[in-house]
Amino acid sequence: MAKPDQVHRALLDASCLVGIIAGDPAFAPLRSLLCAVDADRITLVESTAILAEVLPLHPHGDPAKRQIIRELLESPRTELVDVTTLVARRAGDLRVDYGLGTWDAIHLATGIVSGVDVVFVRDSKFPTDRTIDGVYVSEPYDIDEDKLPLDLPSE
Repeated sequence: MAKPDQVHRALLDASCLVGIIAGDPAFAPLRSLLCAVDADRITLVESTAILAEVLPLHPHGDPAKRQIIRELLESPRTELVDVTTLVARRAGDLRVDYGLGTWDAIHLATGIVSGVDVVFVRDSKFPTDRTIDGVYVSEPYDIDEDKLPLDLPSE
């Protein structure tokens, strides 16, 4: 399945959030997503587990960016989803079906259970460019890449 035509709900895997904190250029395409979250056009959905995985002592990146990510994750613009029994069971299935690690499986299960349109990842262990249980799993891309500016025919 191809990228969703529109993204209303999205989840960023820990690798994406760490990449943003570290200023890795590979994550620049996510700028349009973060702007849309900031403008309340997209809901960012995250597992509460992300707070333990990304923020406390990760050795990479700028502390100011880490604070911005903390504020984003703990803001009303982000829907934090608890790791419930349903999420944990689905994560267990994903570990078996796709060979994912525990954290990766929890994040993907959170996206599936929460009905996100896309889960963004930058991790070779994830199966990408495919739909899993209704959720498109993808490397970072610009959600506005197919919009203006248009290539107009020359006169």
